[in-house]
Amino acid sequence: MQQSHVKTFVRRLSNTILRQVMQIQILAKTDLISLGDLPIDEIWGLLHKMWEIKRIRKEAYTRDNKHPPFYANSLKGVRPYSLFNYPSIRTIGSYSVALNEMGACCNQHFNLETIPRTYSNEKISHVARVLSGSQLPWFHLGYVRVHGSNGDHFIRKLAKHSTVPIINAMTKTFHPLQGLTDIFTLLEEWQYFEGQSIGGRQITWFGMGNNNVTHSVMLAASAVGIDFLLMCPEKEDCFPPSEVLQKIKTFSEHSGSTIMINNPAKIVNTDAVFADTHSLGDTSEEKLRSKEILAPYRVDEEKVQEIENPDWVFLHCMPIHLTQDETDYEEVSQKIADGAHSRIFPEAENRLYAIMAVLHSLTKS
Repeated sequence: MQQSHVKTFVRRLSNTILRQVMQIQILAKTDLISLGDLPIDEIWGLLHKMWEIKRIRKEAYTRDNKHPPFYANSLKGVRPYSLFNYPSIRTIGSYSVALNEMGACCNQHFNLETIPRTYSNEKISHVARVLSGSQLPWFHLGYVRVHGSNGDHFIRKLAKHSTVPIINAMTKTFHPLQGLTDIFTLLEEWQYFEGQSIGGRQITWFGMGNNNVTHSVMLAASAVGIDFLLMCPEKEDCFPPSEVLQKIKTFSEHSGSTIMINNPAKIVNTDAVFADTHSLGDTSEEKLRSKEILAPYRVDEEKVQEIENPDWVFLHCMPIHLTQDETDYEEVSQKIADGAHSRIFPEAENRLYAIMAVLHSLTKS
């Protein structure tokens, strides 16, 4: 055997022994940046895994712990990190619970708001290689939430140069975990997992069309065959970008779903109403413009009175913004958001099953 081959063999054997001693679960280098990057069958696979995990987790809470759920210890020994420049209770909370219940080591959180040089000045490839480890890994998994105009470039480049999987916890353009969460919440509501058909179901979205959650819900809906009506301002920067629309079109052609934009006559067919924060950006000028052009798309009692289905539901990824006088909400009336049609709290809880399903899909066991 040549000397170089001997060295390679010894190195691989040493790494194998080290992993066995440390009992580290090895994760596949499979990044999740956008649902549009996945085949439709993988999106369906994640949705079904969410249902399986939720069902088993519910059973685990109602029996003794002699039979731990299948996902327990599936991340044993895994050292994760999170990299945020934009906080979220639901995003970090669901991730923390998932890591704990799946047996991972304690998460190392990096706040880019307090170390801005990493986001603006340091080479992204250097950040990726440092966090991955050049010889033996520092961390085995990255969970990244970078909002702002540079966020999509940052996470794509980080994933490219990282040797460990990177999960998008939100960028300006995509929010894949929220897309999975929202469609799962509807499938659960419509009893799809008990055998009911979702044929002919329709989502109606009021508000911003060029939005990370809008894009991700449209991608997920078009993948599984749910019709989607987008009601948004007739302005170029309020529509989804062409590359996102093209992927949505590809998915819908495969699934048979219909994508409609600004067709008020179709509101009557709505089964699920969506709203999100009224925001065109973070500057004071953008916030003022948001109030002006998005106010007509606020979800209120008048908007929903045309809906024929008495069992329509309302979803919102949260947080819901209070009005300046704190007497109501900006993007939806309080009667709807906190009323009988609202499913915002089951929706928020389901964020846990989205991240658990994605994490479990990375394991090689």
